[in-house]
Amino acid sequence: MDEYVLQNKFGIKDEFTLNKEERRYTAIRIIELREKNFHVFSFNTLKYMHKYIFQDIYKWAGTTRNVNISKGKALFCPVENINSYANDIFQKLKANNYLKNLSIDEFCQKAADLFGDINALHPFREGNGRTQREFFYHLAKNAKYKLDLNQLNKNEYMIASIESMLVNNNKIEKLIKSIIEPL
Repeated sequence: MDEYVLQNKFGIKDEFTLNKEERRYTAIRIIELREKNFHVFSFNTLKYMHKYIFQDIYKWAGTTRNVNISKGKALFCPVENINSYANDIFQKLKANNYLKNLSIDEFCQKAADLFGDINALHPFREGNGRTQREFFYHLAKNAKYKLDLNQLNKNEYMIASIESMLVNNNKIEKLIKSIIEPL
C-alpha cells in the first residue's frame, strides 16, 4: 500500500495499479471527448473536460483542488488564488476571441502563453496535463487548426512545461509550431 495514493472509486491503494486503471479509463474518455465540439473556452469548460476524462476514477473529478501542490521546485498557483487567477486567464482568452482568426504564428505564440498560464494554474489535484492537452486540442480545432500535444516527445514536452513554469514559453511555442496544421 502506498501512503500517498489518491482516494479513488476503485478503492485502489497502490500507485502502480491506480496509474494502470487511470490510463485505461481516461484513454476511452478522451476518445469520446474528441467527438464533442466546444465553442466557449472558460474555466468551466476546463473543469467539464477534467470531470469527463476522470469521471470513472475520482469522485472529485472536475473540482478544483483544496491543497497546495508542487512538482520539483515548481509551486503551482496557491489554492486561495485559483479562482481569481483562472478568471484572469479565461477573460483574456475570451478577449482574444478564443484565438480564432489568427495566423499559425500568432496562434502558436498566444497558445504558448496560455499554456504557461494554465500550467501554472494547475487547478486539479491530479490529471492537469491530460486535461490541458485536450483543452488545447479543442481550442485549436475551434480556431481551425489541428493540434495534438500527445504527439510530442514526452521529454521535450516535460522540459517545455517546466520552462513555462519559469515564464519562458519559447520551447512550448516551438513544440506547438512543430506539430500544428491548418484544418
